[in-house]
Amino acid sequence: MKKQALLLIGLFIICIAKAQTDTIIITSIPDSALVNHNTTITNEYDNVEKIMDIDDTVEILEITPSEDLIYRRLKLLDESSPIDFSYNKSTVYYIKKYLERDVKLISRMLGVSPYYFPMMEQQLDRFQIPLELKYLAIVESSLTPKARSRSGATGLWQFMYPTGKEYGLEVTSYIDERQDPLKSTIAACTYFEKLY
Repeated sequence: MKKQALLLIGLFIICIAKAQTDTIIITSIPDSALVNHNTTITNEYDNVEKIMDIDDTVEILEITPSEDLIYRRLKLLDESSPIDFSYNKSTVYYIKKYLERDVKLISRMLGVSPYYFPMMEQQLDRFQIPLELKYLAIVESSLTPKARSRSGATGLWQFMYPTGKEYGLEVTSYIDERQDPLKSTIAACTYFEKLY
């Protein structure tokens, strides 16, 4: 019995020693075998942000609309929307402010809006909430998923930590789903549904 045990232990030690000396040499790994780590939704949205950085060398035309044009466009919006778009001095002030002073910001938002708006519209429609509420993300974050306010609100919809947790967004030291465009939009729709 002792001989069998010693034999098994000896074989085990030989196997371990042999396993440690064997080396596998990989000469080349085909590119198709490599995993692309940029396939997550968040990284795709990050790539959109990088693409949409405005080059400082590009000349941007500054066009200030007349008050008559602003009035007519607001009237058209008002007629086709359940939300009231009223024409007043405050509205005109902010429209002109954005168009005159924040041209790069407006250009960036116009560039990323075709990427974010269809996803937002799909979720708003699913919750039967007016599609115009997608524009709230422009006011809250300028369509920047990683936007963070001084008070700690984060993401496209500027959820505070407790509100994000309340609406099912995971917030840890490793992950912050308030910055995930789809998950935060679903949480925002749930919040809007409660309010609407």
